[in-house]
Amino acid sequence: MTRKQPIQPKTHSRTSTLALIRVGLVSGFFWMQSACGQAWAPMSSLASSPSLEDGLTCTNFERTQEKLWQSLQASVEERGRLPLLDEARMMIEQSLEAHASRPMKSDQQARALKAQVANRYAKLAETLQFEIVQSLAKDPTDREELKELLAALELGDRSTPERAHAVDQIQAHMQALGEDLNSLYALKSMQSVTRKSCDNLAETPPETAPPTSSPPTGETPESNLLEAWRKRHTPAVFGGLKTMAVTYQSCGAGARAPMGAADRDVDGISIVGTHPSGTGNKRVISNLNAFLSDHPYLHAWRAPASSGCFNVASAPPIYDYGGKPATSTRDETLLDLFTDAGTGTKELGIDCSAFVYTAYALAGLKFKRETSLRASLVHGVNSTMLTQPQSNGLSCLNHASFSPRESLKPGDIISIRGHVVMTEVVGEDPFGLAQIKSEAQCTLANMDVKRFNFNIMQSSPSKGGVGVNKMRARDYLTNDGTMGRGLRQHAVQACRAKFQNKTLASQNSDASVVRHLGTPECKAQPLRLTYETCIRSCPNSN
Repeated sequence: MTRKQPIQPKTHSRTSTLALIRVGLVSGFFWMQSACGQAWAPMSSLASSPSLEDGLTCTNFERTQEKLWQSLQASVEERGRLPLLDEARMMIEQSLEAHASRPMKSDQQARALKAQVANRYAKLAETLQFEIVQSLAKDPTDREELKELLAALELGDRSTPERAHAVDQIQAHMQALGEDLNSLYALKSMQSVTRKSCDNLAETPPETAPPTSSPPTGETPESNLLEAWRKRHTPAVFGGLKTMAVTYQSCGAGARAPMGAADRDVDGISIVGTHPSGTGNKRVISNLNAFLSDHPYLHAWRAPASSGCFNVASAPPIYDYGGKPATSTRDETLLDLFTDAGTGTKELGIDCSAFVYTAYALAGLKFKRETSLRASLVHGVNSTMLTQPQSNGLSCLNHASFSPRESLKPGDIISIRGHVVMTEVVGEDPFGLAQIKSEAQCTLANMDVKRFNFNIMQSSPSKGGVGVNKMRARDYLTNDGTMGRGLRQHAVQACRAKFQNKTLASQNSDASVVRHLGTPECKAQPLRLTYETCIRSCPNSN
C-alpha cells in the first residue's frame, strides 16, 4: 500500500442545492431519476467500487443487501450522490441478463421478474431520497452527512420515530427485493447461474494485507507493547489502547496514568460556534504552541523510533464533535485517523462514538451480527443508538447483567443520549459497595461516584477539548450528572445482585451499560489504522 504523507487539516466544501431538490420533489421527480439523465456518469465508474451488480448472485441475501449499501456509499464517495434510478435499473437488468443461461427476452416470466427487481430497487431509492431530504434539510448534498445517514440506516438506527419509520420501509423493500431475486433464480432459465456465498466481503485485498501480529524478530511478546496489551487486556480494551497510541503516534500515550483533578485544561483551543443541528460545539486550534505546551499526551512528543510516523505536532488531534476516521469502500479494512472526515471542523480528531467503534473494530468485534466488520459503518453509530443497541440494529451488543461476583467488566460501553465511554481498568469493587452491609442499604442515596473504582477511555471535550483520553470515573462523573446518576442506579442493581445472590439485568433511562455478546458470529478479522506501523515496534518498557 502506498504510504500517505502527513496531511494538513482541510475544510469541508459544501454546496447547497436544496431548493432545486425540493422543486424536483414537488414536480414528482427525484434527483436520482432520469430527469437528471444529462448528469449520468459512465456505467464503468459505478462498477469501479463495490457495486450492487457484484451482490446480485449472492446465495445469502444479507450479503446482497450489504453489497447494495456499499454501492450506495461508493457512489456518494465518488460522485457526491446516489446512483441515478435509470442508471441502476440498467445495471441490474444488464447484470441479470448476463447471468442467464439464455436470453431473458425469450422467457416472459424471467423478463417480468427482472423488471420487478429493478422496480423494487426504485422504490427503495425513493424512500432513501425522501429520508435524505428530511434528515439533511440544510444541505442534502454534503458527502460526509450522506455517508453518515446511509450507514445509520444500514445498521438500523431507530433513535427517533421518523428514523424508525424510514428503517421499517427500507427493510420492507429489502425483503421484497430478496423474495423477487429468489423467485427469479428459481426459474428454469436461471438455474445454471453460479451463485456464490459472498462471505467475508470486507476481506483485506492481498496487496494491502496487514503484517502479522507477531512481534519483531528477536523480541518476545512481553517485550513488544502491542502484544503485551493484547495478552493482558480484554479485546475491546486492547483496541482502545491501540487507538490511543496511534492517535498520538506515541508509545507512552496508552500507558499514561488517567487524567485527574490535578491535570489542567489544555490551552489554545477556541470554540467558534455550534453545529447546524444546534448540538455540539465547533472547536479549532487557535494557538498551536500553547496547545502543545501543556497537552497531557503531546507536550513532550517525540516520534517513536520507527519509520512512517505521522507528525502529530504539526496537525494534532482534538475532540471534534462529528469527527470520524476517514474511510473508503475501496478498502473496508482501513480506518484513517489522519485525514479530516466526518461532519466536524477542519481539525483532526474523532468524537465519542467513533472512538468506541474504532476500539472494538481493531479487536475484531462487530456491532451488527448480520453485516461484515466494515470501516464505513463507523459513520452510522451514535451514542443514542448505543443506549438501546438491540432496538437500533446493533445485534452484537446488549444490556449488561450483574452477578454477585461481577458487575462492570473491562471493555463495557457506558452510554447516554449525547455521550459514550468505555471502561478500561475495573477494580474489584467498581461501584464502591464494600461499606453496604445489607440489601436494605442498596439505595440511590447510599451510592456515591467518589467511591467508584474504575477507569474510562473516551474521546471527549474534557480538559478543554483534549479528545482521546483516559480518566478515573470518580474524577469524571458527578452524582447529579446524567451519566453519574445513571451509574448510581446501576450500582443499586449490582448491590441487590450481591445480597440476593443472583444475576440481575440492569437498565435505567439515564445511562446504559452495554456489553458485547462475544459470540463467533459477532467476531471478524480486526480492522487496521493508518500509521499504526509507527507504534508496532514500541517496547514494553512503558
